[in-house]
Amino acid sequence: MSRPIGKTLQSRILNPAIGLLLLAIPFCGAAPPPAPVEFRGAWVHYQDYVSAAAVSRTVAKAKRLGLNALLPLANHPDNLMFRSTLQPLNKKVQKGFDPLLELAKAAHAEGIEVHPYFLTLNGKLNGVGTKLAKFRMLDRAGKTSSDWLCPTHPEVRQYFVQLVTDCLYAGVDGVQLDYIRYPDDARFCYCAACRAAFKAESGMDPIAFAPQSRPTLAQLQDCRDRPGYREWSAWRRQQVTQLAKELSDAVRAKRPGTKVSAAAGTQEVDQFHVFRDGAAWLRAGLVDFLCPMMYVVDEEAFRTRAAAELLALRPQEYGSLFSGLPAYKLRGSPQRLVEHVASAREFGFGGVCLFPLEYLDESAVRALSDGPFQEPAVLPWRAAAASRPVAPQRTPEDFCRLGLVYKQTGDLERAKLSFYAALALDPKHADSLHRLAWTLAAMQPAGAAAPCFERFLAVEPEGVRADEARAALERLRQPAGAPTNPQ
Repeated sequence: MSRPIGKTLQSRILNPAIGLLLLAIPFCGAAPPPAPVEFRGAWVHYQDYVSAAAVSRTVAKAKRLGLNALLPLANHPDNLMFRSTLQPLNKKVQKGFDPLLELAKAAHAEGIEVHPYFLTLNGKLNGVGTKLAKFRMLDRAGKTSSDWLCPTHPEVRQYFVQLVTDCLYAGVDGVQLDYIRYPDDARFCYCAACRAAFKAESGMDPIAFAPQSRPTLAQLQDCRDRPGYREWSAWRRQQVTQLAKELSDAVRAKRPGTKVSAAAGTQEVDQFHVFRDGAAWLRAGLVDFLCPMMYVVDEEAFRTRAAAELLALRPQEYGSLFSGLPAYKLRGSPQRLVEHVASAREFGFGGVCLFPLEYLDESAVRALSDGPFQEPAVLPWRAAAASRPVAPQRTPEDFCRLGLVYKQTGDLERAKLSFYAALALDPKHADSLHRLAWTLAAMQPAGAAAPCFERFLAVEPEGVRADEARAALERLRQPAGAPTNPQ
């Protein structure tokens, strides 16, 4: 007899890949709970604080919306929006005017925090790619990637440390790091510094497993665990993490209490696609919160993305995610923005951030200020711990439903984890046992399904499903192969 599945399930749930699912499922049709404690922010382009008049309009609009944070773009496209010795002030700023300083003053007067965001390694967007040209990322043929900068070089890290810390004189409440990753095609960086450093650590030259052309996500998934490439991916993630650490340490050392965040998510694909590990940054305390850019229009797609962002996190970490919402894609669709806010709350996110403020027209302002933002909200770090919203408890049925959705879309691995999560709450949940057994039967090795079928039969020994389970067990015990799911 195979090992009973009950104890196995209870031990498997301790695996972070499963335990993190515990709050990932929305209540179908449930009204979102009130959220008086949440982050309500919006990213702001430079045009919206380039002058005193622009600052006044922006703060007034944020106040009407019920926002408690503004995230202004600090270094694009025409140099800086604050004073630094590294780059000149944006040429559209009038002489004597300090945009970031004045925005911080005006926002603080209305109880709104300011967290400027910085374009980092994308040197084409921030103009630094030309200034630091000799530190650009290279592919295996020695070609650059649109001026992206390589974080392996200390000079690159030192440049951004000084740039970001230079803005702190303005009295900002935090800083956010954007484009703190590799380009999204996995072909970089194979510069001499990267190759030499990796070889010194691993004994391998990464050029040996460098892709000839831009790989697809499916190809990356196929090769991510191959010896050599796995270590090379981890090494590149560490380069980005080191930059995040140096920036975070420098900001907090220069102005203690300043929040550090990143425009980044936690999905596993980020780890081998753009070599960034947002979940690890949260866990290590390198960032105080993350803003995953969940820029999808369809509500069901948005909810699926929300669940995906939670898969790498523990339940107590969900509140450190503030969902990025695509205002620029939803012009003329204010109700969809309202729905996205409700979904983010249901999933336990700690707030939302709208991109960008300029795309929120009067209909959107009214929909949000008369709806989910009607009551003023307190920022999470300003609220007493006891007043923070507690994420709702989930049931085995919740996880079972999610597992069925994943299975129907062909994502058997996540379906399996969802069913395991349901069974950790109730080891005798018949529907979850039944669906887990058929899911395992469709995976390799199919024989892993046998103990689950047995456990299901112990719970539900009679009926059509029991007859199908016995037939499946008989088939599994034969060399012919896996059973066919009758569903």
